[in-house]
Amino acid sequence: TQVRLDGFLSPNSGGVSRGSFRLLQNKLKQKLGSAFAPCPVCGLQVSLRLMNDHLDSGGCAQSVSIGDKQATDLTQEESTEQTKGLDPPRQIPDVETMTKSNTEHETAEKPTEPPSALRALMEDAKKACTASDATQQHGALPGLFVVEDFITVEEETELMAFLDDPARCAREWRSSTFNGEHAGMKWGVVCDLKRRVVTNCPTNPMPIELRTLGEKIRATHRAVTDFHPNEANAICYRRRVGHHLNPHCDDRRLSSGILVNLSLLGDCLMSYTKDVSGTTDISKLKTVDVFLPRRSLQIQTGTVRYEYRHGIANENLRHDRRVSITFRESKTPTTKT
Repeated sequence: TQVRLDGFLSPNSGGVSRGSFRLLQNKLKQKLGSAFAPCPVCGLQVSLRLMNDHLDSGGCAQSVSIGDKQATDLTQEESTEQTKGLDPPRQIPDVETMTKSNTEHETAEKPTEPPSALRALMEDAKKACTASDATQQHGALPGLFVVEDFITVEEETELMAFLDDPARCAREWRSSTFNGEHAGMKWGVVCDLKRRVVTNCPTNPMPIELRTLGEKIRATHRAVTDFHPNEANAICYRRRVGHHLNPHCDDRRLSSGILVNLSLLGDCLMSYTKDVSGTTDISKLKTVDVFLPRRSLQIQTGTVRYEYRHGIANENLRHDRRVSITFRESKTPTTKT
């Protein structure tokens, strides 16, 4: 098939007139600086006057075909020459493979830490577990819940090692006569019962061991899912020296409506009496005794938190030593108390 420009020159074929073609020639000449233009097929510079003869010759299309083939062959040869003597291309692993390999490498090099009951306690507290209300409240004391075996024997041992080591807990047992006779220590915010304010204590923060227990507490029961303790105190009772806890109700304004305490080392009976205004002789009031086994968690909410006093008589300590940790969420009241 011959390619011609006659269609552009003949008025009968819908093209432009020869005068217009001449005008086009002159414009191309002015633009290109010569009477030559690139062939639309092969790209060679051809005189505009001889363009039709060049296209009609047939050598134009053939030279393009041969030129393309030569260029293709040359490219293939150059590619072959460049790859001769080289190692085969290395396959790049995908991101997932690299990540898995790095993880395995790090795992192999990182020494495994010895298992710890306290560390297990911390990991257990961080597990995504759903708090339930499977633990039923006490039948005679609305708002009271007792969760037995809240911690394991190993966890109890680790916690006692922490509490009995001043270097670890940053505190030491000190004799106290506040609400009875016993030894105690505390962490977190300071509740000033006389001035009715709660202040932060940067030098005595809640240790990580107790904050971890707080996380586990929130996962224990629906009643405490929003409980975020910022104060804790530990009490050590010795039955043989007459230790006890006087009947009392924790401050109703400085502390929130939830009190939680953990029993360690020994069982006891905690006695609850209705807090009747103006009554000084509590022996005349009805008492409800609640058994608190070691490693159990007691939760006070609602009625039992605000309307009952709680205490432990010396004879109700079932073992010579009992330790408890009480958690509170405290803040300065917004109104004057």
